[in-house]
Amino acid sequence: MLPESMYKSLDEGRLPKIYPSKTYADIGLEHVKDVLRLKDSVGNKVALVRPLAVRKAVAITGSKFTGYRTILRNAYVGKSGDKLTYEVDYKNQLNRPTMAKITQKIGDVQGIMNVLFMPGAPYTFTVQKGLVDPASLQCSAEVTSELGYFKYDSISQTYNVGVFDDRYKPVSEYPVSGADNVVLDIAYSWNVQNTVYPTPLPSELSFTNMSVSYKSGFILFEGKRYKDPAVNNTVRVYASIKNNSSTTLHVENWGFPLSVLYDDNQHVSQAQLSPSFGVGTVSTEIYGRKMFFQADATITFTVKYPDGTVAPNATVKAMDMWETTTYASAVTDANGRCSITLPQGDYMVHAEKSGYSPSYSTYYNFSQDMTAELWLRQATTTTPTPTPTAAPAPVFPKDLSPGETYSYYAEFNLPTWAYGKIGVAHALKVYKEGMPLYFGGPFYCFEVFRLRLP
Repeated sequence: MLPESMYKSLDEGRLPKIYPSKTYADIGLEHVKDVLRLKDSVGNKVALVRPLAVRKAVAITGSKFTGYRTILRNAYVGKSGDKLTYEVDYKNQLNRPTMAKITQKIGDVQGIMNVLFMPGAPYTFTVQKGLVDPASLQCSAEVTSELGYFKYDSISQTYNVGVFDDRYKPVSEYPVSGADNVVLDIAYSWNVQNTVYPTPLPSELSFTNMSVSYKSGFILFEGKRYKDPAVNNTVRVYASIKNNSSTTLHVENWGFPLSVLYDDNQHVSQAQLSPSFGVGTVSTEIYGRKMFFQADATITFTVKYPDGTVAPNATVKAMDMWETTTYASAVTDANGRCSITLPQGDYMVHAEKSGYSPSYSTYYNFSQDMTAELWLRQATTTTPTPTPTAAPAPVFPKDLSPGETYSYYAEFNLPTWAYGKIGVAHALKVYKEGMPLYFGGPFYCFEVFRLRLP
């Protein structure tokens, strides 16, 4: 059993600890802006490398790269198996028929065609390649005389290609360095669920409201969540524990093991997380970022001073729901107006200008073109004295009074190697009148997959 293996390793002290500082994706970037569509990429505007050509009897008049699903960080992203297409347009420049040879490549796939061009006639040639792995895909086209003695025209283009990879973690990646790696005697029957392990529970204790929230660093695509490799992938799990007895129960945190079940349902890599805990019920925040593929939406903002006059040279920023990443920004013109265009989705927007306090952050759903106003606030002239507050009591250990229900959450970052079938157990030790009552707790099974970028 998967949870049994996790608890055994926890009890034997074999689980290596993963601290928050070790869960950051090692991407070597300072702070990557999650810009879904860069202006230079819209319309497939890729710089052409055009060597000098001897008399262009046949010229290349255009090219197009298609077959991907969306553009993310200047990468054309699709799913494994998608057919990427490189299409190039040619045209006879002469007033007489011309035979020409076309050589066209997309990655390692090459197509060759001899074409008889009628006077002034166009021709479009297409080559395709199946998407498998992320890559910087080299595409090129060359048109020459029939025997290849004269080169009429050529282009060379590079497209960064990424993959929404929804495969489970393969056994070929076993074992994971620095993790506790085990092989189960019997294949585990995997289900996405929130449950309790071990069972049965004593009658004095019950767990409810168990859920998983994907706080940040995930992209929702076609109903599945993918880990954004550029940022931390933060998950928050919730639970409520209730004392059904007539005496006080003492609850202690035992551990927080995480496991990844491989695609054969027998190989397992696991480690112990170091989550942060908090008190509260299930959150209603929007977690994870949805990818939409309809047309972009544009919102035109008018920024105003506190007295109602328009504010030129103010900066408007559209950010993620936690205001940690700026997706787009614009500066207002003399009429206090500016426009921001983004793929459809949820954003927090505010305006700022030197000498004034920023406008209140406002939630916008970019789903259709619209107009909106943002009001700067008067700068605060005095700094209020903060009111001292008592430090919050630790979540665990916790004494549960008779009949008391205690709701809490645990937040953690997924290790970079953790994807596919993921199990997380919150192991607790519960005592009644100083005697062990129950060792175990909530067990969360969920799935996340990889977004692979070149």
